[in-house]
Amino acid sequence: MAHILYIQAILKPVNSVGNFLKKMTGQEVEPTPEPTAAETVMLPLEGETAAAFSVARLVYDPTQGDWRTHDGVDIAADAGTKVCAAADGEVYTVYEDENMGMTVVIRHAGGYVTKYASLAKEVTVAPGDKVLLGQQIGTVGTSALLENAVGEHVHFSVTCNDEAVDPMTFAGE
Repeated sequence: MAHILYIQAILKPVNSVGNFLKKMTGQEVEPTPEPTAAETVMLPLEGETAAAFSVARLVYDPTQGDWRTHDGVDIAADAGTKVCAAADGEVYTVYEDENMGMTVVIRHAGGYVTKYASLAKEVTVAPGDKVLLGQQIGTVGTSALLENAVGEHVHFSVTCNDEAVDPMTFAGE
């Protein structure tokens, strides 16, 4: 059974997987819909892109002085600028990361998770809070030690089922 589930997770299209499983098990299989982003999404704040999303190729990191991938987008803004939820969801966790600073993680429909890092220490949400698109969750801070050469900004990242997604694509930009 584990092999069948593994095959279902990696084969495309879903209809051919359903046909394969029907032949193997003799049972009808409902296709699993592809995850989709929330109906309405936005970037968490307005600002210039200080560092773009790049997981397919290495980019130079001025703070560390090396080349690495970047799983989010850094949006430059003055400290104290409002940071808002990119979509409706539920706050999963709020914590201070020693490298990325004050961080809020929100779970959304369709397997999406958004992360907002380098926030000011005083956030306006707590784990378990339901948030709406555009609701303030905190403000821009300077707490990300690993990205301090970027200047004041928010590091915004998105995953879907634990896979990195370009936040600009997620937000329809």
